Amino acid sequence: MSANHPLSKKNLPHDNIATSLMKKIDFLICNSCFWCASYLNLENSLIPSQCPSCKKKGIEYLPISVNDAYSFDYNPLTGVILEFSDRNV
Repeated sequence: MSANHPLSKKNLPHDNIATSLMKKIDFLICNSCFWCASYLNLENSLIPSQCPSCKKKGIEYLPISVNDAYSFDYNPLTGVILEFSDRNV
């Protein structure tokens, strides 16, 4: 399950624009069907209020810090598995 994240420490951009954009990344997950996505939370962007997959309301937003990395896995027996780690380690 340990995939190389595109924004891992070795792939981190070093310019100010990319760094400021990374500070606005949220992880979205639907409480009903477990649809999920990374979301670039910019000014004037549409904030989804319902799941694009099942159309139900109940999307949770988890802010991802610049130093966070995550992986997502789904298993029918155990459900959703989210792993958060520090990119600096």
